[in-house]
Amino acid sequence: MIKTKYIYKILTPYEWKEVEKNQMLNLTLQPNDLEFIHLSKKTQIAATINRYFYNNKELVLLKFKTQDLKKNLRWEKSTHNQYFPHYYGCIPAQFILDVLKIRDE
Repeated sequence: MIKTKYIYKILTPYEWKEVEKNQMLNLTLQPNDLEFIHLSKKTQIAATINRYFYNNKELVLLKFKTQDLKKNLRWEKSTHNQYFPHYYGCIPAQFILDVLKIRDE
């Protein structure tokens, strides 16, 4: 298992509003037909934004304690043979430690 204290989820402002409304981060927010919620280590955030969110001027970054998500969290090999955290299931909003708004000006 990969050791990292925190993991992150990148969302559009629309997706963040849905999380706030439903108090849940779920698979319907995924941009494709994945069976999991794609998360990132801190060192993977920039690359994930550049690859999947390059057209977005505003984003929301959610911070989670890795320990809180361990039950349904898997580290799986993905882009460029890196291991990314993937969460299988819905994440209750109560696990969100911090919300950071990102703007590209």
